[in-house]
Amino acid sequence: MASVLGRITTSDDSPRGPDVKHKVRVVHRWLERGETIEVELPRNLACAVCDGGGCDACGGSGAVSTRGRTDPAEFVQLTLPTVSRPSASPRPLALRIPERGGPARNGPLPRGMLILTVLSADTADPTVRKVRPSLTPPPALVEPASSVAVTRPERATPRGRLHRSVVLGVTFLVWLLLMVVLRAQGCL
Repeated sequence: MASVLGRITTSDDSPRGPDVKHKVRVVHRWLERGETIEVELPRNLACAVCDGGGCDACGGSGAVSTRGRTDPAEFVQLTLPTVSRPSASPRPLALRIPERGGPARNGPLPRGMLILTVLSADTADPTVRKVRPSLTPPPALVEPASSVAVTRPERATPRGRLHRSVVLGVTFLVWLLLMVVLRAQGCL
């Protein structure tokens, strides 16, 4: 359990698919009681890095496709944290759900993270429904919005930028060396 919680509450710079964002509204009572809900995710979700503006992580489109056009809908089931008087303080919750984000383009990397923003409302969105809790633990743990930036996209750390720069530099040098060898052998 501690390893799962550690994966969710700490920054993870390991390679993975792009992180995505989605926002849903749930009934006030559901937050007061800590109900278990099921959310139907759309096929295209907003990129968490650029918040839909377009960047390298989403290929400049601002959105990330999580499945093909003909694939069945994807559902996420989770238990909401108990919030006292959610209607009095309409502060959103940010729930970080690992391996529910965008698929990795470069091979067998794990999927990115889904940052699900939950808002308290009089009625729930049509894509959200309350379900009976199962005997198995829910697939996602939650974290209050105060410790997760909801409005600001996560920035790459200096260490992450350095790692990317080193990988790009080494790749370029290998390519350059290959071109020199091929030219010396008369292949180019």
